[in-house]
Amino acid sequence: MPRWLKIILPLVLVAGLVAVSPLGKLIYLNVRADDPLLQQWQDYDTGRFAQAIESKADLLVQIYASWCPVCEAQHRSFQALEAKGQVPDAQLFRVDFDRHTDFLKQYKVTSTGQLLVFRNGALVTRGQGLVDENKILSFLEEASISVH
Repeated sequence: MPRWLKIILPLVLVAGLVAVSPLGKLIYLNVRADDPLLQQWQDYDTGRFAQAIESKADLLVQIYASWCPVCEAQHRSFQALEAKGQVPDAQLFRVDFDRHTDFLKQYKVTSTGQLLVFRNGALVTRGQGLVDENKILSFLEEASISVH
């Protein structure tokens, strides 16, 4: 076996093992780009969110991070719901867990993958780890958020 192959082969094997291991998924999640915003959603902005709270409208907030596997699964479920015409009848915000620390502190959010519902200017409920379309729809129904 050539010397260069003796050096390269173990590196390729290790890289392959890392790629298919949980560590590989963790590395991927930390370097992948954010999921694109769905049509009805908007990135959190302090001013726009304050206006929405003052309007007393129903709000649905997703606590999101690109490295969060729950967030990735939630995004796919919201994407599927949107494709079926099942969009929550509320103002929809996505809060970046790594950037919007002011929001996280104010509403005592300590983890990603949460959905928060605001009504009449106040936080009324939150759901954690909802990644299945039906569970998201059930959560919305319990929170009295209709879909259209």
